[in-house]
Amino acid sequence: MWHVRCLKNKTNNSRLRAALFVSHQSSVISRPTTAIGGNEMELDMKLVAHAKDYLDALGKGIDPLSGALISEGEVIRQERLVKCFHFVSNVLQSILENNLQHQKPPAKNAKDKEPFDLKTIDLSLYPNDEEPIGISRLIGRINDLRPDNMEKLKRTGILNWLEENRYLQNVEINGKNSMRPGPRAAEIGIFQAQQTNADGRNYTAVLYNSSAQQFILSNLAHILSVKGNPSSRKHPNKGNPWTEEDNTQLNNLLEKGTAISEIAIKLGRTQHAIEMRIEKLQNDALSKERFQEIDWSQTNKLGDLLRKEKQ
Repeated sequence: MWHVRCLKNKTNNSRLRAALFVSHQSSVISRPTTAIGGNEMELDMKLVAHAKDYLDALGKGIDPLSGALISEGEVIRQERLVKCFHFVSNVLQSILENNLQHQKPPAKNAKDKEPFDLKTIDLSLYPNDEEPIGISRLIGRINDLRPDNMEKLKRTGILNWLEENRYLQNVEINGKNSMRPGPRAAEIGIFQAQQTNADGRNYTAVLYNSSAQQFILSNLAHILSVKGNPSSRKHPNKGNPWTEEDNTQLNNLLEKGTAISEIAIKLGRTQHAIEMRIEKLQNDALSKERFQEIDWSQTNKLGDLLRKEKQ
């Protein structure tokens, strides 16, 4: 590289000198970051490519600034310098190619990712321990096992399935719907407990012990077998607050002796939600007055009605 340094000192054109300087510095590295003068310098790959173009032109005997042919008598047309230009140009090409290999691939857009596929996931690697956890952490552990190019598993379908099978129930608390352990929650190990958040506030958490986690993993293929979240299609009003119009419609249907399963279809809710609403109205003094003409003793036999309908 002595020839390059000498030529750099003899060249008055600042752009050409800059190109040669980059060539000299780049020739001693194999990666796009190197230490120069005790300091780490990250090369501008656009500048490296520009310097390579200059050297390619010089190696062909062309002035890179004007595009004119350089006469044979010029110093930069000497054979040793021409070989030097070609050598450094090849070094710069290696640097550019190496830089492409070290570049991180662009993050895939969610639209480019493959749908969640349980068949490609080894659930035996799920870190099952004795610590009870919430549904978000449970789903997160499953998602940690998927490849990066796969969409994340969402919890909606799992929660819907648990609710429809009475392991969870949607209850109204302070005018808002919240998911709580259902009548069958204890069978698999779902329970609620008071916890404290980072702000020091207490809240009610629904937790899944190791048995509940394994139960969900064992049934995950079945839960995901029905695509498109069928619960939202069958029960379009699921999770929505009850309105006075809903209460009136429920009252009218009960007075007509409509079956619970049919009421659920007409109101766009699950049978369990209908049962819970009737129970709430029974315990609500104002609602009792509004629904006093209903034979509430019949609604206490909801379990019998449901069993008859399933037969």
